[in-house]
This record gives sequence, structure tokens and C-alpha cells, in this order.
Amino acid sequence: FLGNNYPNPFNPSGAGRSPSTKISFSLNEIGPVNLEIYNIRGQLIKTLISEIKAPGVHFAEWNGKDSNNKSVGSGIYLYKLQTQSYSKTKKMMLLK
Repeated sequence: FLGNNYPNPFNPSGAGRSPSTKISFSLNEIGPVNLEIYNIRGQLIKTLISEIKAPGVHFAEWNGKDSNNKSVGSGIYLYKLQTQSYSKTKKMMLLK
């Protein structure tokens, strides 16, 4: 199960605002998990998780940076959770 990110929208450079957004997900069984961030054009921005995870509730944070540690622009981004038996994509908004 893929939860909603919080806060949404988020502002990594705003004073007094959250510098990152937290994504929650839960697993029913142990297995490989991929959690990735894509831009609205479907291009991979960053892989947050690519590993074996145990059953239960897990969290990942995204700080608005790509795989090269460069800040991405404002806009809508997609986060995708994929396991052996589950795949779900949701939207989030980054505002600067």
C-alpha cells in the first residue's frame, strides 16, 4: 500500500517550511522494493529505495533533489512504489 506524501505541496527552500516530504508505504511480505520519483514527462528523477524490505510500515523522504543532488524545479512529480506483486503511482507538488 502506498500512502500519501506529507506535506504536499512541499517547499524545500522556503523559510519555516518543511525541507522535505515524507512518503509512507506498507508491505505485506518481505521482498524487493523500488520507490522512485519521476517528473511529469515520465523521466526518472531519483530512486529513493531499491532494496529488500521486511513487512510493515516504512517511510522515505525526498528533499527535492535529483540523482545528481541538484534541486529540481517547481511542479508536479510522481512517486512510484513497485514490489513483486504491487505497483502504484501518486502525484505530489513541489513549490518554490
